[in-house]
Amino acid sequence: MFLDNELRVRRFTTEASRIIKLIPGDVGRPITDLASDLNYPELTADAREVLRTLVFSEKSIAARDGLWFLVRILPYRTLDDRIEGVVITFMDITAGRRREQDFAREKCPLGKSPGGKTRGLRSRRLSGWRRKWSDGHAATRVPKRERDRRKTSASNHEKRSANLSECDPPAPSRGRPAIQRTALYRVAQEALKMSPGLRKQARSR
Repeated sequence: MFLDNELRVRRFTTEASRIIKLIPGDVGRPITDLASDLNYPELTADAREVLRTLVFSEKSIAARDGLWFLVRILPYRTLDDRIEGVVITFMDITAGRRREQDFAREKCPLGKSPGGKTRGLRSRRLSGWRRKWSDGHAATRVPKRERDRRKTSASNHEKRSANLSECDPPAPSRGRPAIQRTALYRVAQEALKMSPGLRKQARSR
């Protein structure tokens, strides 16, 4: 559909007349006087904005009969590079919109919307976990990497403890008093310092 600079109908196609209620006698009438099946009350305002900025507009618009159209509004430029109104095109995109709706229903079965009960249940679970955490209860689920690290650390600690216990000197005998054990130790040290001949004499005595 072609409109002049005053947004009056200049000419139109048969397909456009099925969307905008047009008859041959409507040529020269402003677009605001025409009836339309589109839920697009901003059509006139968008056409004026395109004339002012010379930047095209494109929107997906639903019709009252359930169809969807991609409405494009472009400046109408003549061969001698003059702007003499706008061109409005209507592309039927109903099949694509229905495929999008079918895909959305497959992702959310049983008629549940992405923001429906499933999402609400998830939010309630998260809020309950946050309450437990704020009350001082630590999270009970520990990541596998952290569990493995803790096991390795405990095993290494046990090995170090075992090695230290093997290197410790044997505990002193509890059969003699500590003073006697100390005296015997000193005698043994003196005996080691003696020459072999003195040790033989000491043994004969």
